[in-house]
This record gives sequence, C-alpha cells and structure tokens, in this order.
Amino acid sequence: MSLTDTILSKTVGTVYSAFTGHVDPWQLNNLHEDLQNETAQALGPDADPATVAVAQTQAVSQQDDDLKSQKAYPDSIALRLPFFGEIGSEDFLKKLEHGVYVVLAVGAVGATAYFALKFRKVLKES
Repeated sequence: MSLTDTILSKTVGTVYSAFTGHVDPWQLNNLHEDLQNETAQALGPDADPATVAVAQTQAVSQQDDDLKSQKAYPDSIALRLPFFGEIGSEDFLKKLEHGVYVVLAVGAVGATAYFALKFRKVLKES
C-alpha cells in the first residue's frame, strides 16, 4: 500500500466518497492491493507464480464486478443523494415522488391550520 494512496483515501477520498457515494480511487487501489496480498497468502508460499497471478487477477475482477453491481465503482458517472440514491434511477424517482407528496401534505395541513387560526374570529361570528 503506498503512503500517497493511504493519505489521499483518508483525506480527499472521504469527501469524494461522501459526495458521490462511490468508493474513491485511492481506497480502491488499497482494496486491490490488500486482496492481492491475501490471495497470494491463501495460496501459500509454494504456489506457482503464474497461478498466483491468475488468482489475483480473478479476485480483483470479482471485486470490481461487485462494486459495479452495487454502483459504487469510482468510474460510475451517476451522482447519488443521501436517502434518495442514484439520480435518475427508478428508485430515486419513486422516493422523490413520495417526498413531494409529503411536502404537499405538510403544506396543506400547515396552510389549513394557519387560516383556521387567522380567521378564527370570522368563523366564530358566522
């Protein structure tokens, strides 16, 4: 693990991940290096270097596929909003629609309460 990747993943990467909802590129490098080291260690010291390289490539590829299926891969261009998800997705639009309905309902109740208090005298007289 390089020192630069570690520093960037803990500083700039934190902001990047919070804003985009994706794994930052520096953390991805750290994840890949850790996985490669764990794969080599799991195969043992007597394993053929070519076999280790193939196993490492497959493991990294699987890790990338998992991140892509979760839409958390750094190359994904979609932007995510907290509680809503990825902008433009079906799930995002459904949650946004529900949010609009909640705002309209709260506004209607608030307006009704406001006018009821404001015109209480008029209602009592008639």
